[in-house]
Amino acid sequence: IYYSTCSQLIWVLGYPILVCLCYFIHSWPFIYLASGLVIAVTFIPVILLPDSPRYLLSIGKVEEAKKVLIVYAKLAKQPIDLDGLNLVVGDIASEDERSITAELQS
Repeated sequence: IYYSTCSQLIWVLGYPILVCLCYFIHSWPFIYLASGLVIAVTFIPVILLPDSPRYLLSIGKVEEAKKVLIVYAKLAKQPIDLDGLNLVVGDIASEDERSITAELQS
């Protein structure tokens, strides 16, 4: 799960939770406190999740990207071939170089 997915999930789940809180809690100070607690709980996954391997590769953190991929593979209980990762790094680097070159030319 990527950061953008979690941030969208906060909005999607936040409004129904707020409606339920307002239905059961009628005092504004307690509604603020309860909604603050809900927001704090929803940000925990955002803090704990690692950066995406694609992002890490795009900024040159190859070893950290490999570690994240190993963790993902263990969670999925699937083997992973890290030798093929070098091809991905090259593709991302060449894609970034192409976009930078195109921006400079325009």
